[in-house]
Amino acid sequence: MSDDDLRAAILRIRRTRTAAGGSSGRPTRPWTTAHRKHEVLPGDRLPRLARAEDDSVALFRTLGDPDISEALRTAVGEAIGGTPEEMRYFLEYGQYEIDA
Repeated sequence: MSDDDLRAAILRIRRTRTAAGGSSGRPTRPWTTAHRKHEVLPGDRLPRLARAEDDSVALFRTLGDPDISEALRTAVGEAIGGTPEEMRYFLEYGQYEIDA
């Protein structure tokens, strides 16, 4: 279903509710920019948790590599047990700071 189809369905629902006396009848915009898929509402935890899940998968893939050093293996294990911010930091910077 396209965005236009959804907008039309919402307008139909609003008109039906207005006709039944359930709303003021004042036309309102059915979609605001905050409801688009690519935008995130302030305080929304879903993207943070999804990113943390992606980071943990990346860490487990690193852990599964047989060619990594023991120091890196230990550091990855510690990062997996950390907070989402710690996992992100390790992937961006920490893995390059480990001495082999």
